[in-house]
Formats: sequence, structure tokens, C-alpha cells
Amino acid sequence: MPQPPAPETPRETLFTVEATPFKFGPGAAADAGWEAARLGMRRAFVVVDPALAGGEAAGRVLASLRGAGVEVILYTDVRVEPDLPSLERAGAAARASGADGFVGLGGGSTLDTAKVANLLATHGGAVMDWVNPPVGGGRAVPGPLRPLLAIPTTAGSGSEATTVAILDLPELGIKSGISHRSLRPAQALVDPELTRTAPAGVIAAAGLDVVCHAAESLLSRPYT
Repeated sequence: MPQPPAPETPRETLFTVEATPFKFGPGAAADAGWEAARLGMRRAFVVVDPALAGGEAAGRVLASLRGAGVEVILYTDVRVEPDLPSLERAGAAARASGADGFVGLGGGSTLDTAKVANLLATHGGAVMDWVNPPVGGGRAVPGPLRPLLAIPTTAGSGSEATTVAILDLPELGIKSGISHRSLRPAQALVDPELTRTAPAGVIAAAGLDVVCHAAESLLSRPYT
């Protein structure tokens, strides 16, 4: 006797639309100090891609912050494709800094590092406590984080607009992450002039990142 077909795996059919407030346009990064002060920052933990730290883009942003009376704690120990040790180091530095706000300047790896540093400084715990199950503990974020001002220098990751921070777990052969609405930046400054500070290869890779994200949305399987 033929067997009845197996039931389909349930699929989500609801979604929520939320957005990071952002300023877009050439020169938007010059508003970093004004926006940080508006968000109540007096002492900012500023996460900067080490390749940018001594360059014009970082210089403009740091000068804007200091000009607005915001004390800067500069952090450049950022790894491309953040892994567990790099995120734990960022969290420890953020906790020790006594910062009341966060600024991220760089690509998706930098902005994700700033998000996780903010989470650990605000609510404590270890990185894996917060990572999505079944890989991590899946601990729920109990409340808001300190304000995060996100200033992307690449177009592709979209980290300035998302609720997600991704980490690389090479020993498991996977990437996973932390996802919660409280991780979303409080404000983004999207300045297309900053893309000129990136090498051509980085700009091309960022475009391919968009293509890969689109493909993953169609091809990824539920973790169950």
C-alpha cells in the first residue's frame, strides 16, 4: 500500500520590517560628532578597521567626535571575519573602557565587532552564551544596549542596518551569529565617499557579498 507523503517542514510566513535611521550622502561621516552627542555619548568606544586607523576617513571621524566633546577610546584589534577570541577581546576592552556609547567605522566585520562589544559590555556573559542555538546558548538579550553609531566604509554586508552579528567558528567549519533587535545600530551614517578609501578588490568582493546573501536566502536550510 502506498505511504502518504511526508508532511512539509513548516516555513515562516511572517516577517517584521524595522530600520536603522540613517543619513546618506557625500560628507555624511562629518556628522559623527553631532550624532554621537545627540545619542548621549560622552565617552565612546570607537571600533575602527586597523587598515583605516591611520587614514583620512578615520581622522575625519575622530576629529568630528572630539570636536563635539566626545572622549574617544580607540579600538583597532578587529579581525576580518571575526572569530570567538577576537570578539571576546573586544568585549573585555569595552567593559574596561567605561564607555557610554559605541562607534563602528569600517566594513561588516568592524561593525559586527562593535555590536558584540556593546552587548558584552552592557549585559555581560561570554560570546557563546548569546550565539544562536544549536551552536551557542541562545541567551535572550534582556534589554536595550548602549547607543551604537555605525559608519560603513563598504557596500555589501549591510551590517549598519541589521540586527545580526556574524562570527567564524573554523573549528566547527561553520559561521553562526547573534541576532536580536537590540543589536541594531541606533544611527547610521552612510557616506559613499568612504568607499574610495577601500581597495578595488574589497569593493568588488563587497558586491559579490550581496549576490551571495541573495543566494543564501533561497538555498539555506533550517537548522532543524
